[in-house]
Amino acid sequence: MTPIWTYAPLFIKEKLKNGRLVIGGGAAGMDLSLGVYAERNDLNLQEFPDASQIEVLKGAREQGKYMHPDLYDQDSEKGIIQPIIR
Repeated sequence: MTPIWTYAPLFIKEKLKNGRLVIGGGAAGMDLSLGVYAERNDLNLQEFPDASQIEVLKGAREQGKYMHPDLYDQDSEKGIIQPIIR
């Protein structure tokens, strides 16, 4: 949590509830920057821990191809076919 345009001591006054938290300190209406980070720990990630990687390196056959070529106005031949893992 960082105040913008000025210095102000800020703190979390109440924990996150229903997607909201209460910030203490500073002045009413002041601007601030807030980053919230969370670590996944769902069943899919427990089964496939490599899925947590932010950037996955492509193999030689996958380089120059896209997960979703249509989003980049590319032909479907430029797509990487994902295998179904069961």
